[in-house]
Amino acid sequence: RREFKLPAIATLLAKDLDGEGAEALVDLSGRTSVQGTDFTFDLNEEGGSFDADFTDDDKEQMDDDKKVSLRQQLEDMTVGEKIKLSYKANKGVREVLVRDTNKIVACAVVNSGRITDSEVLSIATNRSIHEEVIRALTNNKEFMRKYPVKVALAGNPKTPIPTAINLLNSLHVKDLQKLSTNRNVSSAVFSQASKLYKRRKSGQG
Repeated sequence: RREFKLPAIATLLAKDLDGEGAEALVDLSGRTSVQGTDFTFDLNEEGGSFDADFTDDDKEQMDDDKKVSLRQQLEDMTVGEKIKLSYKANKGVREVLVRDTNKIVACAVVNSGRITDSEVLSIATNRSIHEEVIRALTNNKEFMRKYPVKVALAGNPKTPIPTAINLLNSLHVKDLQKLSTNRNVSSAVFSQASKLYKRRKSGQG
């Protein structure tokens, strides 16, 4: 059994304990432990089997029939089964699961040990992704050390405003300039980016 700690989605799970969230926890461990902002569960590697096309890294390219099969299987899966799959899935399947309508499932993908840097950057750039997925990403210190991810998150309107503004302090002048002309971000981020850019450009900061 492998143990995973998911602080990024603990609050979501706690809110949903009387519904699908509770079902997910029972499916995964048979016991629940939610304390503060941390949620821990055991993922039974022997429990639940999935099509190799959905888990093997060398089978990430799915033909139309496999895509239909994946959608059908996902429709029949419980929240717990989807979370299990998110930790075993290959890149192609993770791209589907991270857009799942259930935010618990989508956030679990971000916490998967198999997620790649390119996927993280893609999520950070995606403006249609669920905001809780962005929050889960920003709570991961390893992801937040990557400069391209910082730039993407600073310009993503789904990123919490305090987080986005804080990220501006670590951006290069050229990236601040881009944000200072980006009307798609919040007015607070736009304004702060403009101030920092002017200050840096004039050599005062």
